[in-house]
Amino acid sequence: MEIGEIDPRADEKLHVEFRMESVKDEAASEQAGHPVFKDVPFVKIQVPGDPTTVIDTVAKEHHKRRFPRHWMHFEQYQNQAPVVGTPLTEWAAVTRSQADTLKSLGVLTVEQLADLPDTAVQRIGMGGEQLRVKARAWLKQASGAAPSMAEAARMAELEESNRQMQAQIAELMGKLNDVPRRGRPPKEG
Repeated sequence: MEIGEIDPRADEKLHVEFRMESVKDEAASEQAGHPVFKDVPFVKIQVPGDPTTVIDTVAKEHHKRRFPRHWMHFEQYQNQAPVVGTPLTEWAAVTRSQADTLKSLGVLTVEQLADLPDTAVQRIGMGGEQLRVKARAWLKQASGAAPSMAEAARMAELEESNRQMQAQIAELMGKLNDVPRRGRPPKEG
């Protein structure tokens, strides 16, 4: 990627949250003679780990088109932001207070923590770099575990097949021993 070029996947790294807010409808309030409010969708866009780069505004059509997955989730679940990745609250390597601290910085997933730039890691404070290193190591190990999990499932499948074949062999051997033998009886001695 060249300097000045926009990363097409940059939006995937943003923390995007649609929500409803009650806003005073001036025209309706004047007509009714008392305050009248209406629900208006807002969008909050933040670079994870950087509280200074927050856009919080009324959601426009271009926001809905730019973040269609987030908008669809908002419409389905109203006010619950989607978490794409492994939530920090489900990751055993962080304490609840660390997860809450990271959430206040807009970092909700292990993947977002692993992708934090150095400036954002500094905002976390003491232990921020170690958390990022842990997140990167955990993701690397987890991605390497995917094939081994498939291999383990295949191994379990083969072991079950082997047990079934052994049972069939034992059953056939039992039937074979029950069949009377032809020919001369064995010598007694």
